[in-house]
Amino acid sequence: MTTSPFMQQTPERTELAGAIRRLLDQHVSSRSEDDTGSADGFDRRIWQLLAESIGVPAMAIPEDVGGVGFGFADLLPVFEEAGRVLYGSPLLSSVGLATPLIRLAADAGTATRLLPDLASGASTAAVAWLENPTDRSSRGVHARIAGSKQFALSGHTTHVIDGYSADILLVLARLGEQTAIFVVEGTAPGLLRSPMDTIDLSRSQASLTFDVVPAVLLGEAQGGMEALGRAQDYAALALAAESTGAARRCLESAVEYAKSRRQFGQPIGAFQAVKHRCAEMWASVETAAALVGEASRALETHGVPSPLDTTHALIAAVDALDFCAQESMRVHGGISFTWEHSAHRYYRRARSVQTLLGPMSRHRERLTALSGIHPN
Repeated sequence: MTTSPFMQQTPERTELAGAIRRLLDQHVSSRSEDDTGSADGFDRRIWQLLAESIGVPAMAIPEDVGGVGFGFADLLPVFEEAGRVLYGSPLLSSVGLATPLIRLAADAGTATRLLPDLASGASTAAVAWLENPTDRSSRGVHARIAGSKQFALSGHTTHVIDGYSADILLVLARLGEQTAIFVVEGTAPGLLRSPMDTIDLSRSQASLTFDVVPAVLLGEAQGGMEALGRAQDYAALALAAESTGAARRCLESAVEYAKSRRQFGQPIGAFQAVKHRCAEMWASVETAAALVGEASRALETHGVPSPLDTTHALIAAVDALDFCAQESMRVHGGISFTWEHSAHRYYRRARSVQTLLGPMSRHRERLTALSGIHPN
């Protein structure tokens, strides 16, 4: 099995990656192109297998709240293997973003209430945030006090990853002059959730409408944006690992096809143009994997993600997936445009990750600022 640098750090992570690959190959790769599995947008049976047989949702949750107490870096091989098969699940939304946000922002009582069910896989969580949460207009989600420690949310937000199926929603909303994080039950009265049609068929997104929906604060009323920003660094590292896995699979698929498809009496991989495409794909994948490895080591060293290393890894991985998805389709030729082939699904994923955690232009601007580079 081909492994990435961050998968080679420990034998345990290599073994974990192998176990995840075997499980996903058995239950995901053989499924039809319609991989949503249910109206929820994912197959809960497979999610429970990941939770019960391997303990994926519990890995980065402390033992005293139902987890197993590993580090977030230990999850990166899981995200890469999930990206390899475009596994549609709450892995990124619940494990990669919501769980770190709860750990960063929740008070002890709320964390104790939410994390055990997330760790066991009994529930999932999604995060709904606004592109411009400081906007005081009528757009977005706003909160008002509705009683002792009780609040009511009103407004609308879109493109919430796995927002249709999540049991718990963490919602950023305006509260007076503050931007706070609120906990909303998925079955709360006044909450309308609608699945969205997006280019990525393997990842569910939803629009949410709040009509005086009951909510409680996740933690303090202030500091919501800061906590979200820190949690998004974890999610960015997870998305980088996931995108690297998808890009690597595009490369593998292109190489396999180039070896088997024959033209003019020889495999098309013998032609220089095809060789160059595959070589360039390999270089982009290995560059992304190396940068994800650097970000993973920085996380283990400092205990928190390095904004510079994480942003660099995310950009490299998203760019690698974009490049490899396109080049793989070119190597495969006309067959890649058919519904029966998987190449277009990786291209769709490559398009969607460009904006999943905010526009890539924003991440590039952040990398420039963090690097201390000042454009002329």
